[in-house]
Amino acid sequence: MTTNPAASLRELALRELASRELALRELALRELASCITLLGELVATAGSVTPHPLPLPLSPDELLKAVTDLGDAQAVLDAVKVAVAGEVVRRSVVLDDDNPVMHTSHASPATLLAERWRLPLPAARQLCRVAEGVAPRQSILGEVLPAPFPVLAAAIAEPLAMPAAADRELTPLLLLLAAPLQAQCGA
Repeated sequence: MTTNPAASLRELALRELASRELALRELALRELASCITLLGELVATAGSVTPHPLPLPLSPDELLKAVTDLGDAQAVLDAVKVAVAGEVVRRSVVLDDDNPVMHTSHASPATLLAERWRLPLPAARQLCRVAEGVAPRQSILGEVLPAPFPVLAAAIAEPLAMPAAADRELTPLLLLLAAPLQAQCGA
């Protein structure tokens, strides 16, 4: 039986591409984990600070800037949450130790996210469906396929785009969060 050299070469190239994609994904997830750790430390630090007296001593311009900055921060956090939810959904399909749903004895990715993120279960289910719709897929051969809803994926990842984030003068933490997720979300 003779083998087709072109088919063998194509198969080898596809395996190499899948291997590189997996390595990039693992790198992005490690960087995301370190960013989440840093964010947790910042939240813990913020929790130890005494709150401002009400009303806040801000000028109208400072108050509007705070509202805008918090909106930008929320958009980045939402994009990060969609990426993390997508990873939870992706890993929950495989029945091994890497499955976070089995590891925590939850019934589904949505119940895991609902508990950990203090979301209502319907909102967690919706988040999982959105995450599935915007995540790149993988074919049986290991090829990376586009997301089922690429326009929605681009809209969700838009806050993570570095030039746009720099234009809005986001904080260094948000820029740090944006860097590893740009590749993962396709921004």
